[in-house]
Amino acid sequence: MISIKYNTADFFEKEKGDIYIYGAANAGYWVAYYLNKCGIKFEGFIDKAVIHSGALFAKSAVYAPCHLQSLYGTIRVIITPENSDSVIADMIRLQCDKNADVVCLLPHYPLHHKPNEKGYNINRFLGYFRRKLLKGTVPTFISNDCTAGKCYEMLDAIPSSPTINSIIFQEDYIKLCSNPEHYLRQNLSDIHWAVFNVLANNRHEVPAGIIDDVEILFVYTWDYEKLEKQWKLMKERINWEKLVFIMSDATGAISFPVAEEFSKLKRKHILMLKDRASLYIGQKKIDIHFGNSGFFFMNNDPIENHFDFLGWLNDVEY
Repeated sequence: MISIKYNTADFFEKEKGDIYIYGAANAGYWVAYYLNKCGIKFEGFIDKAVIHSGALFAKSAVYAPCHLQSLYGTIRVIITPENSDSVIADMIRLQCDKNADVVCLLPHYPLHHKPNEKGYNINRFLGYFRRKLLKGTVPTFISNDCTAGKCYEMLDAIPSSPTINSIIFQEDYIKLCSNPEHYLRQNLSDIHWAVFNVLANNRHEVPAGIIDDVEILFVYTWDYEKLEKQWKLMKERINWEKLVFIMSDATGAISFPVAEEFSKLKRKHILMLKDRASLYIGQKKIDIHFGNSGFFFMNNDPIENHFDFLGWLNDVEY
């Protein structure tokens, strides 16, 4: 029998049987990387591109799907390709469960706008391993756009930031970063509707609130009462010992003065630029970390291909 599972923790911690990775490609590579890092043994890869016996990928054996026909007992298979329906159909056609029960784990999760539907998200799946390898507690990510929420997703962690799913314009954001203890302890007040340009010529109303003299726009919460409850809940969860500030130019270019002030923050911070690796004011190069916030939003592309997110969190002092 071939069965489908979506719960990553249960798959590794409750299910039994040898583990195989289906897909000798980029996603499979990073799954194998993290299995090795976490000390989780796996038998090799399954990939229909294999013709010759003894093939290797990432120093591990690669078998054709028909190899599963020769196995007995319970076998666990991590399906890493995005086209999982096609993979499962091939396994059924080839009778891969001829002698064994095959338990397939799909890296699919509820969609943000359609919670009753699931979609492929390899970054969220890898979050299970990143969280195990993260040193200490999960930080509170404070961002000027939706990046904070994606950070928790990539650590398989419960959010602890009032700024998840929000937009804060750069002048207000730098004020918040310079005095987070003051601003993040405030209750949300003067809740109102604000017009926001999501993209060029794509304006719509979103709820917004004020903390002292900083305005915050919320892009996924439409109910005022829920908005206030969410803000208060996230305030209570803030990890004051591990604040991380992430500033992105995804919603607009960042001015040189704001970037320079941001670069001087005493706490851990990173400036995510879409098109530039550095900023200069005159002949002075601003001391910043570089990345692209778009990397955080690609569900089908492990962030490790572009930015060592976990390494950055573990190696830089708070």
